[in-house]
Amino acid sequence: MYEAFELDADTVVAFVWDDSVKHALETQIQERLELTGRCTVTHLQVTGKDQAGKEQQQHLVIVRHGGPLSSVAEFREADGSRGDRYYRPLSEATLLFSPDEGVLEVFSASPSVRQQVATCFAETGLKIDLSDRPLTLKQYNFKRFLTSLNLSTPTIAGFDVDRVAVVEVDVRPDNPKHRAGLKVSISDDIEDVAEALFGKDHLFKRAASLARIVIAVRYTQYGTKKSKTLNITLSEPNRCNLRSNRDPVQRELGYALLTAWGVLHQVKPLTLVQEHVLLPALLQLFDQTKKEVPGQFFLTRGLDPEALLDGGFIEPRGRYVSLLLDEDGTTHEVNVRSAGKPGVIAYDHPKDGSTVELPASAADKYAIRRDWLDEIVLKRLKAPLVSAELIKLDENLTYLGKIKLGAEAAPCYLARDLRSPTTLQRLDILMRARSDKGVGLVLSAGRDHPLCLGPNVIAAVADHLATSDQESSLDINRLASVFTQGKQLARGGMVVALVKKDNYSATLYIPGKPSLALVGVKAIGFFQALVDAYHKGSPAVPTKQLMSAAGSLSPSPRQLLGNEFWSSVEGVYVGFPPGVKRGSYQLLV
Repeated sequence: MYEAFELDADTVVAFVWDDSVKHALETQIQERLELTGRCTVTHLQVTGKDQAGKEQQQHLVIVRHGGPLSSVAEFREADGSRGDRYYRPLSEATLLFSPDEGVLEVFSASPSVRQQVATCFAETGLKIDLSDRPLTLKQYNFKRFLTSLNLSTPTIAGFDVDRVAVVEVDVRPDNPKHRAGLKVSISDDIEDVAEALFGKDHLFKRAASLARIVIAVRYTQYGTKKSKTLNITLSEPNRCNLRSNRDPVQRELGYALLTAWGVLHQVKPLTLVQEHVLLPALLQLFDQTKKEVPGQFFLTRGLDPEALLDGGFIEPRGRYVSLLLDEDGTTHEVNVRSAGKPGVIAYDHPKDGSTVELPASAADKYAIRRDWLDEIVLKRLKAPLVSAELIKLDENLTYLGKIKLGAEAAPCYLARDLRSPTTLQRLDILMRARSDKGVGLVLSAGRDHPLCLGPNVIAAVADHLATSDQESSLDINRLASVFTQGKQLARGGMVVALVKKDNYSATLYIPGKPSLALVGVKAIGFFQALVDAYHKGSPAVPTKQLMSAAGSLSPSPRQLLGNEFWSSVEGVYVGFPPGVKRGSYQLLV
């Protein structure tokens, strides 16, 4: 909802609000956001306080425009009929400009809107030329301080840097509620002091995250003889005191040093080509439901976290003290420690106890910027739709609109986490409830998925991406072919069948009915017994026999399968044999 943009300007920017600025800003925002209707900009001058508590004049700018066309059902009193009332919901962005600090703060639900509104204000309102130096977000990566507090002395044009040193550090050990700090002088080596006080394996080497870092820099600017000291303070979440430093020389030096150390990342808007290149990686990230992922996630998939950091899709968040690793289909949590080598960590093998080494980057912690990630992925996928209408049906399922596949326009959805049995079963129930929409296409962010989801064909987005020279991100011709081949199966196939994916997931096909996703050994055993009985010519199966086939002591299918799932299949896929009211069940074919 919120982002702060720093102006890379060396002089104080004068801002004057008048009708010409208002009109120019409205016009530029309308063009940049590709609005079909008008937008309005309202300005208010307010008084705020800077970081030192002093009052400062600030400018509040409110941008309002109509959102995507929506409708609600309306009851007509005259004849009792149903009608649709169309409207555009209000979309709003608020910008706060603090001239004394040179900061643009923007509040909006959309990350791209935040970026565009800030850029328009800087160009039109502040008359800043951003052609060679676009407005950027700055991200500060503390990761390098978790392995070493020593800093090199880089060569910076225009400056003679005499000494750099970390003079203060606040860390959080494995418990985020605990905090420990150490403060030294610029002439001290903070790692030597920590080792002398706390031993070689001190907690500053084992910290899970850093809360605050203070770096002292002694330097001399070319053309002067006087040596000066610059203090750079980094703190969570993503804060740096250089923003409020009024000396442009010191700001330039500080940012150059942080860039040379790999601490500062400049996050800039991606071009369409860059978005297309990153899309396969973005899809793998989109398929995750967790808020944070370890560096191991990127290592095992061959992904480059630096590219995702530069695009603003992830943010560094310290490091993990334990990792979840799969071993022969079983997930184990292992504690990681330093291996005594630069850039290497180790853990004890969960089965034989042997020492296993990993790159230290495997334990790096990254937070997923879900709003920005979702917006870019959805933007790329909705481009080829004949009608876009984004509706969030579930945390893991979004209705995109209609997509033209061959001669027909089919409902199109985007799903994630279809590898998870619980997600699969929940979404299957939801999609079967929407079977009146017709056979649709579900785009899966991951490659691990069943063939169908309710009465819908599933296709992995990563397997149907267009080449870079095409306007659409999707290869529509290949998708149309997959959709045509899978439609019959989504409707229930030609014969009654139960197709197992593995021991824990399967799909039931009954001609004329949406495919039914089955999750769990007991559910599969229950329906397998019904399918076997149908093929033997005696479809009715006693309840006790079904419970035995499922390996359960439950007295009824409702207790075995759960109330929600049983309610969605009873009378549709399974029911009592003709003339029978209890004691046995059969498939309803």
